[in-house]
Amino acid sequence: MGWLSLLVQLLPAVMGVMSVAEKVFSDKPKSGAKKKEMVVDTARIIVNAMGAVSTGGQRDTWEKIGGSIIDLIDPLAGMLFPHSEKVERDM
Repeated sequence: MGWLSLLVQLLPAVMGVMSVAEKVFSDKPKSGAKKKEMVVDTARIIVNAMGAVSTGGQRDTWEKIGGSIIDLIDPLAGMLFPHSEKVERDM
């Protein structure tokens, strides 16, 4: 399986963990960094767990997709969990 294919397959899991993180940290303001850490750590665990069913190379795989997962978390969070506060802008 190519790393891009794996990245696409991981997206639903990443979004699911994001939902869990939102619930876990719902009563903790300014917890975005902790939520992101939880999601990244879980994605890394999933990739590393592939060792049970693959021939190795999980570290290389994480090095290829980890940055993309990290980069996707913030935009996905913005879409999945938009702020309820209206941001006012000067016009």
